[in-house]
Amino acid sequence: MVGVDLQDQVYHEAIPVPSCNSLFACTNDKAEFWSVFENVMLKDITPAGYGLLPHELKADSSNSTLEFVSVGQHGAKSITVSLADPVWVKHARTWCQGLVVLTLFEISSYFDN
Repeated sequence: MVGVDLQDQVYHEAIPVPSCNSLFACTNDKAEFWSVFENVMLKDITPAGYGLLPHELKADSSNSTLEFVSVGQHGAKSITVSLADPVWVKHARTWCQGLVVLTLFEISSYFDN
């Protein structure tokens, strides 16, 4: 249940949460996922098709690499955050590596009721 002080910030109905503890069909799949994922990270493999490779970045020049975040009282000030910063690139690469590896496994049972 959402606290009373946060209730006015909720704009949607609650969605059902899957009842199982793991999205993998068995513990072997989970262990294999982490093994493959670790190997992909150690080899620093950047998956294609996620806008992370140099030729993909140039092709997708319509997206801004800057985000403006309102700060201070009443949001009167703003700071500029570079989304092209190496910190963000590292997190994006890790996320996409995991996503690509995850697609190799059967996970449909996670969403079955």
